[in-house]
Amino acid sequence: MKTLAVVGAGTMGRGIAQLALQSGLAVRLFDAFPEALASARTKIREGLDKGVARGKLSKEAADAAFAHLTIVEELQDLPPAEFVIEAVSEDVKLKKELFRDLDGLFAKTVPLATNTSSIPVAEIAEGIRHPERVVGMHFFNPPVAMKLVEVIRHDGAAERPFRAAVEWAEAMGRVPVEVKDTPGFLVNRVVRAYYLVAQRLAAEGAGSFLEIDSALTRAGGMPMGPFTLMDFIGLEVNLKITQTIYEGLGRPERLKPHPIQEKLVALGCRGRKSGRGFYLYAEGKPPVENPDALALLPPAGKPLSDGALFDRILAAIHAEAEIVVETGVAVKDGVDTAVKLAMNFPKGPFEWVEAARAG
Repeated sequence: MKTLAVVGAGTMGRGIAQLALQSGLAVRLFDAFPEALASARTKIREGLDKGVARGKLSKEAADAAFAHLTIVEELQDLPPAEFVIEAVSEDVKLKKELFRDLDGLFAKTVPLATNTSSIPVAEIAEGIRHPERVVGMHFFNPPVAMKLVEVIRHDGAAERPFRAAVEWAEAMGRVPVEVKDTPGFLVNRVVRAYYLVAQRLAAEGAGSFLEIDSALTRAGGMPMGPFTLMDFIGLEVNLKITQTIYEGLGRPERLKPHPIQEKLVALGCRGRKSGRGFYLYAEGKPPVENPDALALLPPAGKPLSDGALFDRILAAIHAEAEIVVETGVAVKDGVDTAVKLAMNFPKGPFEWVEAARAG
């Protein structure tokens, strides 16, 4: 049985650990905080039990999987393992320090993966003795449910650890998509237009938040409109990703953070978790548009049809996808696969355009 070491027992770390366990791997799980380890152990057991209740696992399989979880309280006790995934918080200083430690703990043949959604992998690998064995593995939340893993290659990465990351993702039942190490990687960058163009349309008076959300679900079959999705993710989280990509790519105008979102975040509107975002949320009641957010829109405009709103947003997503392919970040099939799996869109950007051309 192969052994995976997971560093970080928070939401992502314990999710990756559970995924690996139910995929037939042994897991050694470390966190610097004992309470995080205790909580992760409990939640992993609960997660496996939910799999049994839903008919996805037998009781025997869940028990066997849980038996292969080893809780590690000291970092130096983490080895041995054939592969390491770091899943601590998105703090570049913390990750760099941790990778220096991991580089000294594990034999140079063991690949070291970072689960990061926005930090350049090359920056994390910088300064360690064997940066060539560091690879990015961007799991999406929750890892047990989300099939996509962006496997990220930085310029100094060796082929063997990169291929190993692809194979480990497949061993856990995920779909790996190969991506070049650039700001935002693939999905977060390509779908910026979903959020940014929606805000520009609202600011132009082309529709309210609800009207634009409804247009995207009706005309495009999207599971969530852009404003509902930003509220779900967290406005400040979504804004931070936009800022990171905007700055990292040299501040292109098309990716500039929108003032509507910036102003709402400054007002403390963080989305569902705060009860206020583009919408207001109250227990037992359907969401309604937030008056503070509506006050940021023009008093009158020229409303667009569902199809016109969808076409404007899709055109911008497709344009960014074209740039991603032209600059070697990913291939077309990879872009379509990644966007569909991460966003649950019915088609990828290239598939949509090809379908439109076919009539």
